[in-house]
Amino acid sequence: MKGGIFRPRDRPGVKPLGTVFRNDPFLVLIDRERGEQVLTTKEERYDHAIALQQGGDLESAIRELESLARDFPDYALAYAALSVFYSRLGRHEEAIQAAERVCELEPEDPFSFVALSLICQKAGQLARAEMALMEARRAQFEAWRRAQKASENEP
Repeated sequence: MKGGIFRPRDRPGVKPLGTVFRNDPFLVLIDRERGEQVLTTKEERYDHAIALQQGGDLESAIRELESLARDFPDYALAYAALSVFYSRLGRHEEAIQAAERVCELEPEDPFSFVALSLICQKAGQLARAEMALMEARRAQFEAWRRAQKASENEP
């Protein structure tokens, strides 16, 4: 990758289709003027950020995820990745804020609260970690209770 942008590779099987190239796993839109890939969905942008991180460019991955979170403020997956990446860099308060946003967006998901608890523990904020763990237990209980009610209502 050059400059954090995917470019179509010269390989057999990569064929131009107007302004689109057919590449292995998905369609890639190309800005003809700049010759750069245009990431069209939040999922593609997220995948791009993860590819940057896996390629060792954590700072660029964070910038891409921050941009994604600004553009799609209800996309929990972007905040979840940000919380982990911020934590890896020791940016604990930002990691906690991102993890709390995931919990706001996914209040019924116990794992979101467990992740928040772990990030708070790593940041040395044990009271906050315990509160998050209690919320995880509450969310887990609520999920169990909903499942029980659903099974009672089945014929």
